[in-house]
Amino acid sequence: MLDRSLLPAFIRDRLSEHWLVLFDRYVSFFITGATGVALNLFITWSLTTLLFGRDQYFYAYLIGLAVNLVYNFVRHALVTFQTKSSPVLRFVVFIVYSLGMAGLQAVTVRELVAITGETYYLVVIAAVIFVFSTVTFVVCNYWLFNDDYF
Repeated sequence: MLDRSLLPAFIRDRLSEHWLVLFDRYVSFFITGATGVALNLFITWSLTTLLFGRDQYFYAYLIGLAVNLVYNFVRHALVTFQTKSSPVLRFVVFIVYSLGMAGLQAVTVRELVAITGETYYLVVIAAVIFVFSTVTFVVCNYWLFNDDYF
C-alpha cells in the first residue's frame, strides 16, 4: 500500500483511518488498472506482431483483454481489497460486471463524441474512463470485494 509518510503532514493528521485506508485502496486500484491496460496492450501488440498478423489483431486483443481481466481480479482480490471468501462466485460477478461496464463505456464514448465532435475524442475517452473507473472503485470497495456480501 501507499507509504503514508509521503503525504504532507497537514493532510495525514486530518484524515481518519477510514479515509486513509480508502485512499490506499484507490491508489492500489488505479495502479492495478493502469498496469492491466499496459499488460493488455503489450499482449495485443506481441500476438499481433509475432503470431496473428495485423488483419487478425482483434483475436490478439481478446486474449489480452482476458489476461487483463484475470490479472485485475487476482490483484484486487489479493492486494487492493484482500478478500477472503467466495473467490469463484466473486470472479464470475467481476467478469460479468467488467464486460457490462466496458460495453456501457463504449456506448457512452460513442454518444459523447457524436455530441462534442471528433476533435475532442481523447478528452471524452479520458473523462469517461475516469468517471467509470471511479464508479467501479465504489462498486468494488463497498460490494464486489466486500467480504460482508460474498
